[in-house]
Amino acid sequence: MPFLKYNEFLNQFESIKNSPLYYFFGPEIYLKEEIINNFEKNFNGKETYYGNEITANSFLNLFSTENLFSNKTLIIIKNSEKIKESDKIKKFIDFIDFKKINNTIIFTTDEMFKKIDLVKNTLIEKISEVGYVIEFKPLSEKEITNWIIKKIQKYNKRISYENANYLYDNVGGNLYDIENEINKLILYVEEKQIITIDDINNVCSYIKHDTFYSLNDAILLKDKKNALKILNNIMNTDKDNIYILNSIYKSFLLILKAKIFLQEKLSEDIIFKKLKIHPYYGKIFLNRIEKYSLKELIEKIKLIHTTDFNIKTGRENSDLFLLVIKLCS
Repeated sequence: MPFLKYNEFLNQFESIKNSPLYYFFGPEIYLKEEIINNFEKNFNGKETYYGNEITANSFLNLFSTENLFSNKTLIIIKNSEKIKESDKIKKFIDFIDFKKINNTIIFTTDEMFKKIDLVKNTLIEKISEVGYVIEFKPLSEKEITNWIIKKIQKYNKRISYENANYLYDNVGGNLYDIENEINKLILYVEEKQIITIDDINNVCSYIKHDTFYSLNDAILLKDKKNALKILNNIMNTDKDNIYILNSIYKSFLLILKAKIFLQEKLSEDIIFKKLKIHPYYGKIFLNRIEKYSLKELIEKIKLIHTTDFNIKTGRENSDLFLLVIKLCS
């Protein structure tokens, strides 16, 4: 099976970009969209469909050897994991001559699969015979740092590995967010060729706000040592205790809403829309909150309310450090 990781696929892109079929899987949405945009430049049109809308007949039409469009078209099938492999579709898969497809078809899903599961999937197995199956898992810290360096080089600018890693540490792993910060940096430095840590501190909004994200993330992971360290850094700024506490409260309220939506068996797509979070972080977020029960969340929110009341009334037990220790336990 031509099973490739993203970097392998990127390195071979020019030689394999004319394949009729691709299957993109994994939660790294930015990289998938970037590749699709590169594909689109070579086509006269693009059609987008969704897996839950695909019936047996429409599935067959996608692979028709007669070109339904006036020009060669790029066809994108999003949420392809939702295509129901009915007996009829399985028969079509056996019947279709995939090598005679006129258009280029890219199936995409944000789901992750093990190799053994890919082989068991009839459609994916068939696609792999004439096309490519590409994994788009989240990049590692090192990969993102190198990605930042290469992205900045495209603007004829330079940044050291240490400073690129500093940008990553403060912005996080969302490539959309990182790209936005890079764009601001490029505008800020103007003709200057080298981006410094001072440039990052002066421009990037995440340097000012990321500490709150990092604090809430550390608490969510019950990383007490890191959470206390971040809290101490925040308290050395001009933010008052109520502002910090409000940030922690909003984080736990988000977790509580997510758990309730999961109990209601809402789909991930609907949950992400209701919580107004990006699918990339949404999947990571849902995985991290699995260990929390509703009872535990309610107890922790009560702790936050008690601390809030104690701070506002000047009572004892209003120590944020003590609260964070309890939230991480």
